[in-house]
Amino acid sequence: MGVAQIAPVIDASNQLLKTALLDARFSYNEWINNFFPERGMFSSLQEASRWKGWRSGLTHLVVALGDQPHIKISTLGVLLETAQQNPSRICQPVFNGRAAHPIILPVDQFVALAESDAPDLGAFIRERDAIRLRVAVNDQGVTGDLDTPADYARWNPQIGLPSRHDHVGR
Repeated sequence: MGVAQIAPVIDASNQLLKTALLDARFSYNEWINNFFPERGMFSSLQEASRWKGWRSGLTHLVVALGDQPHIKISTLGVLLETAQQNPSRICQPVFNGRAAHPIILPVDQFVALAESDAPDLGAFIRERDAIRLRVAVNDQGVTGDLDTPADYARWNPQIGLPSRHDHVGR
């Protein structure tokens, strides 16, 4: 059990992010460009679903948000194990009754994203509720993301990252 491939989906016009990916040793053919990011996150998922760079033999794909570094490793393990035990099911974490990310999709469901007319991922998943497995997790991190400095400040104590006031070398 593990990750076979990581392919970030990015706004094709975001040169700073492209530079960061190159600095992180991603090559140009290891990320997916979304040329229509104004259409929202679901358009990024659809671009990922259409991408021809996926390795053959993948059985599941994880839809993870890039701004959720605070999710516990143990939570990811539970989700991966659940997906492995339920290969035809969509596995979605739930914390305190709230469905969240990351979501693990069997490859056939991931491929179906490309042609879906659902308005967003939530609607896509709800259309497949019969095969969705809601996985209760004890990790508040699945329900939050870090969109603003205020979000970061709220999560900072829980994830142990230095605040902007901390200085390296102190």
